[in-house]
Amino acid sequence: MSAPTPDPFGWITQDAARTVSRVAGLAALALIVTIQALTPSLITEAAPFGIISLQLATSEVAADRIVASWEGLPLAVAAFGHGLDLVLPFAYAIAIGAAARVRALRSISAIPAARLAAWSAIVAASLDLIENVAMAVTLLIGASWASVIVTLAAAVPKWASLTLAVGALGFAALRARV
Repeated sequence: MSAPTPDPFGWITQDAARTVSRVAGLAALALIVTIQALTPSLITEAAPFGIISLQLATSEVAADRIVASWEGLPLAVAAFGHGLDLVLPFAYAIAIGAAARVRALRSISAIPAARLAAWSAIVAASLDLIENVAMAVTLLIGASWASVIVTLAAAVPKWASLTLAVGALGFAALRARV
């Protein structure tokens, strides 16, 4: 029989978990709103889903076409938005992890789902950072086979992990109420 998976946010006390979750959640929300407000012109014919189109580009040609469609965007605005996107993974991982800790402390039956949510959020944030570095290479130097593949290879499991984290957190919340 194996030992139970440790809680990656087990160091957060019960009193602090709720506050940490709220502050990190508000920070994540503020970052998302700021990024969206700064970069609305990222939605173009070549990039119908904005930056997500670049995350899911499958070739250098597609990535170059997407980046070229953003030519009118001032570099400083794009760089600032991308800089904020480098901070966002920390905020959402801490928000989800601390919220999961709150649920785990509320009910023993919520612990497995809460741990899954916390670990999935950490995986998503780690992949998000890898993806952001690869996208920065594409934006600053130009698309290469490596930057496109690394971006795509990080983006797809990132979105899956983030979806799993949010779903598991919701399940933990339900279990904590039972």
